Amino acid sequence: MLETFRKHAYLMIAVLVLVFLGLVFFGTGSGSGLGLFGGPVALEAHGQKFDLKQLQRFEERHSRLITRLSLNAPGDTEALGRYASMLAQGDVDNKRRTSFVVNRLSLQKAMKDFGLQASTAEVNSFIKDTLFWEESGFNSEAYQDFVKNEMGPLGATVKTLNDLIREVICLTKLEEVLGAGIEVSREETEKNILSSQQRITYQLLSYPITGFRDKPMPSEEEVEAKWEATKSSYLSNPKRKVVYILAAPDYEAILDSKPAANDSTEAGQPGELKEQSPPSPAENDGCQEPAEQPAEQPAEQPAEQPAKDQLSEKERKEALFNLALKFGELDEKMLEGQTLSEAATDLGLTVETTELVEQSMLPSDFSSNFRNSPGTAGDAIFKAPVGTKKFEPLGEDQWLYFEIVEELEPAELSFEDAKDKVRAALISEQAIEIMKEKAQGHHTALSTAMKEGKPFTDAATELDLSPVLRKDVTRSGTMGGVMREYTTAARVNPGELSDLITDTDKDERFGLARSFFLYVVKREAYEDTGIEATVDMMTENLLRRRQIAAVQNWFLQARASANVVEAPTE
Repeated sequence: MLETFRKHAYLMIAVLVLVFLGLVFFGTGSGSGLGLFGGPVALEAHGQKFDLKQLQRFEERHSRLITRLSLNAPGDTEALGRYASMLAQGDVDNKRRTSFVVNRLSLQKAMKDFGLQASTAEVNSFIKDTLFWEESGFNSEAYQDFVKNEMGPLGATVKTLNDLIREVICLTKLEEVLGAGIEVSREETEKNILSSQQRITYQLLSYPITGFRDKPMPSEEEVEAKWEATKSSYLSNPKRKVVYILAAPDYEAILDSKPAANDSTEAGQPGELKEQSPPSPAENDGCQEPAEQPAEQPAEQPAEQPAKDQLSEKERKEALFNLALKFGELDEKMLEGQTLSEAATDLGLTVETTELVEQSMLPSDFSSNFRNSPGTAGDAIFKAPVGTKKFEPLGEDQWLYFEIVEELEPAELSFEDAKDKVRAALISEQAIEIMKEKAQGHHTALSTAMKEGKPFTDAATELDLSPVLRKDVTRSGTMGGVMREYTTAARVNPGELSDLITDTDKDERFGLARSFFLYVVKREAYEDTGIEATVDMMTENLLRRRQIAAVQNWFLQARASANVVEAPTE
């Protein structure tokens, strides 16, 4: 299970990036033997120059091979996914393609500078004992099938595969070199874990904002004065006009193209005996009055499965891969000079155009998350500048291409347009102040009484307060406001009050705005029988994260010293 999780964690981040990047941008080779330099320089890095055609070809087989391996190798692809993710990192200004090229050149340079090598035996072992290891041995049949049916159509050879694996192994060795001096204290890790493994009982006094919102009654003059002081914060929503292509695999067509299974139960099949119905009464005894029969009820039909669910996992993966290929061809055609409309028509894709719209008015699919980068399509469109063109895998199985062609920047709202928002903000601010003032008064009164020797319960009763008792609260499963209470109580000694805490509604993790403080009754560590294993796992994870951070930082520094020069794009 752990290996499966590791495999798919990296694949979800990296593989579909490469499905696109490798298909449409990179070409063959390992950084050398690029052929004669023909056109204008499109990219220069680490002293190597590429024209546009070479960039289109650079690492094409390599990147397609990564994708095919990730989707089809039956064994552990964690190292392969980490390699793909590392080379794709450092996306700046949507130039993920450039990042991939430069990062791979940086890796090749590191292999020379650090003397990193992978022997033929190491490569063969990685292929047999890692990628194509299944259950208890090397799956020779799966390997031969991959070479024939997956590598063949790519024009890849066993040498191409070996070159890829050699770099994957050398990246692992580079990680070991760069992470050699990094340490994580097991003792400190254990202390941090134990500090979060407490069972705490406390009494809570909470003052939610809902009890104070009806108190403020700002006048029209106060609202207008607030608007004058903050009107630059009250703006109209920005608008964007977008040209886009959004597509998903045509599962219906794929299903229809599959050969229909023969219905062996159909009547009239050779050698099949049909069940004979018993003779009717009329046949035995002559004409009789027909018996009254209940009305025949139509048989309930099972709900038809969507076409996608009727396909195998392999067929769905293949459909998604082919869709990525199509979007790769779209980019290639535009690089060759075709317009978006011409290229889309050739490929059977539909170009759509929005009006100038706010983000909330974009097509509903634009609220889906990208598969390989954070945020939604709508977020990306409203963060990027006009002129941005981007390909991204979207949602569960879609691909999106968009161009931002026009924008309408936010403008200051007039007082009439803004006053409802200003009034609501002013009411919220004033309600929070009233809330804090009341909570602070009770906190001060309780603190004073306790300093004079009065027990908390007696002091609360005299102030007519009704604290809520929370017993044996632990960190496990605790969320939102209760987690906020727990982390506050974890720093307070038993028999003492916490400080007054005020959370506004700006932090949605804690729910509604409120002020609160608490009195800790008892706080004790609880025994965890699995603590040793937990400490080991956390120590290992922390070490791994720091090592990965070191490698990522090295790639960023290598990029900074690569003297990257790109030709300007329209």
